Amino acid sequence: MVAKKKKQQGHYCRICSEYKANEQFSGKGHSRHICKECRSLPDDVKADMVRCNEVERAVFKCPMSRQDWELLEKYAKKYKDKESGQFAQDMLDMKRGNQTPDEDMEEDDVLIEGIYEEETIPFGKATLI
Repeated sequence: MVAKKKKQQGHYCRICSEYKANEQFSGKGHSRHICKECRSLPDDVKADMVRCNEVERAVFKCPMSRQDWELLEKYAKKYKDKESGQFAQDMLDMKRGNQTPDEDMEEDDVLIEGIYEEETIPFGKATLI
């Protein structure tokens, strides 16, 4: 017996990249796959969110193609003052291994080192279990 394919309730929004219920879409939003919340956003914000989604899709491909690298570099240069450009630059740095350690990360490392310190036990007092 063939298992039935489970249907997804709702639609996938192309802008915010989430699955949402049918009630979250209205009119032409169903066919365009754009939810009510995203339709009310300004066009430049929508375009920036779409670019962020494209960057995320390209980054998490394994292995990345030459076109994916070029896309990231293009967005990093062209949109460096917007969120998508900064995200693309961060992802390029991460993939190339040029990460600069954040100040928050350094504080976390110091805390972790303090937690896992082992005390030294003199050899004569050590007992075997």
